[in-house]
Amino acid sequence: MGYSNTPDGRRSLLIKYDADGDTIFTRRYENYKPQVSDFTLGLSLVEIPEGGYFATFAGNDTLIINDREYVNDENLLLARLSETGEMIWRKAYETPLRYAGRSLLLTKDGKLLLGTGHLNTWAFVDRDYISQLWIMQTDTTGAVEWEYFSPEEELYFGAFGMVEAEDGGFVIATGKGTEVVSNHYLNDLRWDGCIVKLNALGAKEWETVFRGLQFPTYFQFLHSITAAPDGSGYLGVSGTFQSNPEGSGWYQYGRLCKASPEGDSL
Repeated sequence: MGYSNTPDGRRSLLIKYDADGDTIFTRRYENYKPQVSDFTLGLSLVEIPEGGYFATFAGNDTLIINDREYVNDENLLLARLSETGEMIWRKAYETPLRYAGRSLLLTKDGKLLLGTGHLNTWAFVDRDYISQLWIMQTDTTGAVEWEYFSPEEELYFGAFGMVEAEDGGFVIATGKGTEVVSNHYLNDLRWDGCIVKLNALGAKEWETVFRGLQFPTYFQFLHSITAAPDGSGYLGVSGTFQSNPEGSGWYQYGRLCKASPEGDSL
């Protein structure tokens, strides 16, 4: 799931392949708000046991700030798709701010968990940061049952991966933000990898932050998460770049982090 370029602009794209890699179907989706949107971006997809799919999309609006264009991901969309990818219904969850994250989870009891974020920046803003985790549980019609917002005074990136814990709670891959002075009027926002645990009702139980080798970088947040098969904890991965401590230049590397079921860094 992603997007494709067409003569009319970018469109969300869903392609299904068989086990041999042959295309079964291709489905493109129209913009959510064609009068203002650049495109609707496909984010995440889960299969429904009885047939069909749930999917999330981003409704992207173009904002003009200081004579420059920015894409504002302000509308999170949840959709029910048929077995051939036809959109049966969609529901929008609007916010005046941007959002980040692209995770969707179908729980064991048939609920949907939407993992995203609520923020006014990616990396730079005039020292007025808002960057919160935003987690929603809905029923299979998209009706919200509960929401979790992390405290506004703390900085978390969006939910980029989620798994269901054995106790019915949820474990989330994200990033913990740090402000770094950039110049006399602008600060820099950088990220460490972070795992957050919520209970089954959406209340936070613990978090574990994985510090970088030198300092938090822009892309050091965790990109995905999985439960260890032996029940020993949760593993998250990230990729980042940092300055070379042994000389000039930069180097790139991947990181694997693990937290115990109780939230201890392993």
